[in-house]
Amino acid sequence: MNKQATYVCTDCQIAQRAEAAYHYVHPNRCKSCGKPTWELSYRRRIPKQGDEKGWKELALLVWEEQQEFIPRRHQRGHEQLSALEKKQTALQQNKKMPAEMKLKKLKYLAWQKRKVIEKHFENPEDLLPNEKLGE
Repeated sequence: MNKQATYVCTDCQIAQRAEAAYHYVHPNRCKSCGKPTWELSYRRRIPKQGDEKGWKELALLVWEEQQEFIPRRHQRGHEQLSALEKKQTALQQNKKMPAEMKLKKLKYLAWQKRKVIEKHFENPEDLLPNEKLGE
């Protein structure tokens, strides 16, 4: 069974439970406004709806966590994409490998690259120019 996490929309003061993404990109959106929700640590207390002071404090906490986690997630993504790029370059330069096997491995590396991008980046603008798909 997958672990559950609490996601909040501080604008609508709504909390919902969904599968944990561990601060990676996730599809969870607020059911009220449609904006992305933020995954909370299990230690965080969720204020009651209408507790303006509590929700302002939580909104500040979410903002601070975003300033820490999003750049870290992007950095990890860049590192993984760089490693995949090196593997791809080495594979392309390998003259001894049969073409059919090389093509199969290159397709697999492209799939891995797509998965890293989906997991670490919400916006294509966050990617470096050489990390765009199709290159």
